[in-house]
Amino acid sequence: MKSQDEKFLKDRGINPTFGYFEVGEKFLRTKVEAIETLEAKEEGALWKVLNIQCGGYNGAIDEDILKVLSILNTEQTFVDDIAKQMSKDESYIELIQYLICSAELAEYGGSPRGCWLTDYGKFVTKKLSETIKEKDYV
Repeated sequence: MKSQDEKFLKDRGINPTFGYFEVGEKFLRTKVEAIETLEAKEEGALWKVLNIQCGGYNGAIDEDILKVLSILNTEQTFVDDIAKQMSKDESYIELIQYLICSAELAEYGGSPRGCWLTDYGKFVTKKLSETIKEKDYV
């Protein structure tokens, strides 16, 4: 029998047994509920998702993080590919991917370096793109 938390996550397209290191269903559900409450006009929505207290003061960085999320949401690619596509330094893209993975939005791979979004990461990316599009943030 599925727990209420597992059903809640699966209803949102999130497989609670894929990735997420050792986080429990209740913890993941709490994070999803917080994402669902983001408002279109809310300041710092991206940084709240990343669970970073100080951020959002440089719109160019915000745009880059969102672009990396968008790329990862549509294709499996590596740090060097994204860096070329965005005309950015590989170290900068790798740092962005560290932030994304630390927020449990993605899993990080080996060589060549890169990450891929988890179901939770795809859910969050969709919510952020809707929120930020409505806000004309980027």
